Amino acid sequence: MAREGLLRVIQYRDTKANIEADTATLEESGLAYATDTAQVGIYTGGAWVWISGDTTVSATAGENLAEGDIVELYNNVGTLSVRKATAATWYKAEGFVLDTITSGNAGTVYLTGTVTGLAGLTPGGKQFLSTTGDVIEAPATTSGYIIQEVGVALSATTMLFRPQEAIELN
Repeated sequence: MAREGLLRVIQYRDTKANIEADTATLEESGLAYATDTAQVGIYTGGAWVWISGDTTVSATAGENLAEGDIVELYNNVGTLSVRKATAATWYKAEGFVLDTITSGNAGTVYLTGTVTGLAGLTPGGKQFLSTTGDVIEAPATTSGYIIQEVGVALSATTMLFRPQEAIELN
């Protein structure tokens, strides 16, 4: 028997649709994490309330960027700017974009959440920053480059963005 005012915490990780479809197993309340939307959900005896997990900033593109690009933020003469992150140039992964941003224009950079617009990922596979600014399942091996894990594939086209510290290869 639950005490009044006490939230029963249920650890539940799945897609938002699966979580919402499986509410029959919940009694009074619960807490869940939607892996496809990076949202936390609170169930209070009849309905889910979803809290956005994405944090964003606006930055000016230093080059043309496309949906799914992994990016680095940098200072360009006092302006917060963004460029593709790459293991070869030491441009560390700090965010990603979900829309096209043409060079010189401002756009939204996501610091957390789910990256879309990718291809060829293995669900559950760790993803690393590549030498061309894409994600790959095998890290760089060239001396002087960096190894940076940037997330885990949720499907063949999406990745949960969770960048780790970059390590220099010697």
